[in-house]
Amino acid sequence: MAVEKAREIINDIVHRRVRHLDGNVNKELAAKLLGVFFTFRLYTIGTKGLLEKLWAEIRSDVSFTDFILTSANELRLRLTVDEYGKVLDAIVTAYGHPQDDSTVVDADTLGRLPGKGNEFRAMLQSNPWFVFLIILETLELMPAKGTR
Repeated sequence: MAVEKAREIINDIVHRRVRHLDGNVNKELAAKLLGVFFTFRLYTIGTKGLLEKLWAEIRSDVSFTDFILTSANELRLRLTVDEYGKVLDAIVTAYGHPQDDSTVVDADTLGRLPGKGNEFRAMLQSNPWFVFLIILETLELMPAKGTR
């Protein structure tokens, strides 16, 4: 339930902030978001080093940085502390991969994927902008023509 509420909030945020005053989509911002999703494959970011590379890309554009940070702040403001904690737990469950002998994923790939432990959750907790991006990636960024 908390994840669906977060998705609804992010959908609202994006549809307000990714549009110009005339109602048209800010294609430059939308392209930047899609570029981040395709370049970084968020599901593979499980280490601080990989997260730092993503942050460097975001930080390279002041407008994009402002969009990401203010959107993440609004998400946290609109969720209760309990709901936000449940969102973090859900992301750890969905994105975390078991780091044990029963997995058949090779060591190289596994080394880049998030684990299911407290370390990944702490990384999410300390980087709410990353939480925002992970959830945003699950939404339809630009609706099909004629639907909005």
